[in-house]
Amino acid sequence: MNAPAALTMDNEVQTFTADAWGQLSVRVGRFVDEIAARRDLMTVVGIAATPELAGGRPAGAYSHTTATVTIDAAQTLSPSDDPNQIDLRDRRDRARFPVLTGVAVHEAGHAAHTVRRGRLSKAVGAWAALLEEPRMEGRVVARRPQDRVWLRSSASHLLGSCTASSASSAARLLILVGGRIDAGVYDRCDLADLAEVAGEFLTEKQIGIVVEQTRVAVALDDGDVDGLVRCAESIAAAIVDEFDDADVDSEGSDGDDGAGCSPQHGASEGAGDEIAASGKNTSLRDALAAMARRTAATAQAAEHLTPPSAAAARATTAAENQRQMIAAAGRVASTGRLAHSVRRPTDGELAQSLRLNRAVEGALDRGERTQHIPQAVPPGRMRIRELARREGQIAAGVIPTATPWSRTRRTVVEAPPWAVGIAVDVSQSMEPVLEISAVTAWMVNRAAVDRGAAATVVWNAKAANLPAESIGGAVYVPEAGGVSDGLPEALLALDSRLQLTSGAGTRLVVVITDADLPNLDEIYHQAEQLASSQTRMLWLIAGQINDGAPSQLTDRVGGLPGVTVVELDDPARVADIVGEAIVRLLEAE
Repeated sequence: MNAPAALTMDNEVQTFTADAWGQLSVRVGRFVDEIAARRDLMTVVGIAATPELAGGRPAGAYSHTTATVTIDAAQTLSPSDDPNQIDLRDRRDRARFPVLTGVAVHEAGHAAHTVRRGRLSKAVGAWAALLEEPRMEGRVVARRPQDRVWLRSSASHLLGSCTASSASSAARLLILVGGRIDAGVYDRCDLADLAEVAGEFLTEKQIGIVVEQTRVAVALDDGDVDGLVRCAESIAAAIVDEFDDADVDSEGSDGDDGAGCSPQHGASEGAGDEIAASGKNTSLRDALAAMARRTAATAQAAEHLTPPSAAAARATTAAENQRQMIAAAGRVASTGRLAHSVRRPTDGELAQSLRLNRAVEGALDRGERTQHIPQAVPPGRMRIRELARREGQIAAGVIPTATPWSRTRRTVVEAPPWAVGIAVDVSQSMEPVLEISAVTAWMVNRAAVDRGAAATVVWNAKAANLPAESIGGAVYVPEAGGVSDGLPEALLALDSRLQLTSGAGTRLVVVITDADLPNLDEIYHQAEQLASSQTRMLWLIAGQINDGAPSQLTDRVGGLPGVTVVELDDPARVADIVGEAIVRLLEAE
């Protein structure tokens, strides 16, 4: 008969058989295999399953030596949770048990993206293990964005009591929390100013070194041990740490490989060095806990496990209304027609278009990634030093670990996706700039062929798509007429065609107008929606036509993040200004 196992929390005891925990381990293991893309892992979920370490027991652990993920059920489940009723392959169960899911995702991330780092000094090895935390989670989120919610939901368990009480603990806070912000796991707006918290124990120079090296480490590829060690060495040289210089294996066989502020990383500074958490520390700790609770509640509400809050319900309703407006505007613009003529581009316009194509192609060129892969067997380039090491290992009677051969893998780095939408005011007062606006739209559309996406919407009282031919030469020139209150519909139509507020990558909206617009509140609302989704906007104000752009529009819209307002004194510069803006954005990504 299977021995019972007890789940104890808050002085309550729930008893389940060892077989129940074994079956749960199998189900969680299948979920872990899916994330890690491996089939050689063993997963163990149970009471006190993780190894006991100095200062406490981590919620989760991964061992390179045995390829085992262990999760402590006492820390990731509540006393009333029945292991027989949990299967993380079910998305509703993932929402029910967000902490268990987050710890499983974290440890699976180590199995998929963390490699052994060999023998390092204790200080460098500890900093390298800390830097690996946000770097690894960044890779997890990049490959599986849907797992970001679980890493956020389990933040308190992964980070523990991550407070600053000394220079080294303040540096750890910058790495573990700030690094996750850099990796796209946490949002900066959810947390306190980390530099202000760490500033009580670190100088500006030390903070700068830790932040810079963390950002470098977060961007490293899997297996770039040398790069990670260089970052760790820079931090170890800048921070006076309590670690000695003895050589140790930085990847202990039973270690957690870095599960946040766990004791093996020195989160506990020693009883004699403990300092009461300051108000800033408490604020940060509370913000992390609030973020975890809020994320878990949102995930549960999305699966209809709990009723959404009033604020969440209002936000959901507003988002749904916005989606319906975008879809409706897209349908209207695709069926609407505004008068236009068609002409062939001039030789000068063709040459300018070719220059823009080359500039965009150059801005999108990310080069190639070179990876040297060591191998124990051919084919590959022989490395004499490793061959001699292998012979020595064989002569000593130990299992050979040397890799005498090496092959090089080169892969082209893909450019980020990008989209450009152009909204052209075709009211009667805009006639002087319609010709060059049409040429600009034609050139941008040609530059986007096989590289990105582009669309042009013209508007007066209503909005309509401007036809475009990506191959060949046909410039569609809209005719001027009507009033100019259709810009909100034009922005919605561009959103419908290019998925501006719901997409990813570089997104730019160019608005060409004389700024004599009657519905500023509606325009500002749509511009705010685009800005909140990190869509950049370039407003070209034809001031020469309207004798200066109205300051009310430029003051309001120009204050939004990512918005640039340019007064257009020379209409002939429209194409150059738009082309330069596109290239700058692509080069910045």
